[in-house]
Amino acid sequence: QHPKLDLLQFFITFAVCFLALLILAAFLWKIKQKYDRFRRRQRLYHEMEQMASRPFGSVLVELERIPDTSDPTHQSRKRRKKSRPSPIALEPCAGNRAAVLSLIVRLPTGGHSYSPHGVPGIA
Repeated sequence: QHPKLDLLQFFITFAVCFLALLILAAFLWKIKQKYDRFRRRQRLYHEMEQMASRPFGSVLVELERIPDTSDPTHQSRKRRKKSRPSPIALEPCAGNRAAVLSLIVRLPTGGHSYSPHGVPGIA
């Protein structure tokens, strides 16, 4: 003969086991999240190191002086030619289907020959 099953004890035992498994799963999930975050940071650091170790070159650029148009004595009828941006460096990507193009663009100076203090004149 089998003893009678106590339903209250069964449900309490079941609930305790279920909660223990649930807590264990949440704990393991948090550990996995932290490990994934660690790996992501390591990969980003490695990519940054790789990008920083790439060779780079320098380019000497000669810029023309902009005449000061804010000066009231400046009466120039001479029309300045519009300068179009031209590449100073062109680095083809893998497969030669795309390239990285570097430009130097002179920012507006508000009619003065030089940009205001604290503001870069080129970008």
